[in-house]
Amino acid sequence: MQRIGVDAVSVDRIALAVKRSGRGFLNKVYTPAELAYTGTNSERLAGRWAAKEAVIKCFDGTGICFPRRRIEVLPGPAGAPRVRLLGDHRGARVEVSITHHSGLAVATSQRAPAWSGCWSPKRSIRSWLPSAPR
Repeated sequence: MQRIGVDAVSVDRIALAVKRSGRGFLNKVYTPAELAYTGTNSERLAGRWAAKEAVIKCFDGTGICFPRRRIEVLPGPAGAPRVRLLGDHRGARVEVSITHHSGLAVATSQRAPAWSGCWSPKRSIRSWLPSAPR
């Protein structure tokens, strides 16, 4: 079953959390690789927070729990954000999208379970399509 998650957070709220709690907050929420990428950029930190929250919502009701620090959000080869789940994700795949506007960071996520069908590269995709009417 596919699941979708959405989250929005104020960039100022994340900046305030960093100001108040410093490294303690950062190390509790973000992976070392995320911190290396974001630095102290509040907009990037807020985007990753929103993405992590959206991912957490995708797993609601599944029995799989991901603390924020076990969800890593970094740019992929083309620059779009990519999620890496650290721990037992039971083969689930998650995609995210992040945007920033008017002081908000908004993220959406989509989770699809691991492919459980019997398609393989050896089997033609045409075998899955219905025959054309004659």
